[in-house]
Amino acid sequence: MTNQNDIFIGGWSPFTTLDEQASGIFRNAVRQTGILGDFYRPIAFATQLVSGINYCFFCNIERPFPNNPMAAAFVSIFKPLGGESPKITHIQPFLPAVNLTTEGEEF
Repeated sequence: MTNQNDIFIGGWSPFTTLDEQASGIFRNAVRQTGILGDFYRPIAFATQLVSGINYCFFCNIERPFPNNPMAAAFVSIFKPLGGESPKITHIQPFLPAVNLTTEGEEF
């Protein structure tokens, strides 16, 4: 977990590997939201202290159908102060960049 002394209000922490606390917040938010279909596997996260804590999770996406393209996403979660449940606020999926070069060509 990011040391609370290293966080300043409104600023984002660096991304770090998942710990038990962040993993629990992610699971709780996914359970509360009831996401169906894609399975999001969090890899790393960053936090932002506001009137609660914003979490940005970098996730691999596993899709439940054959021949699916590999994908990843940023999953944003807000954890209010006072013990309220965390909630997913945004999911930004993205696909790997397509190789636009042709043989012998470089950018």
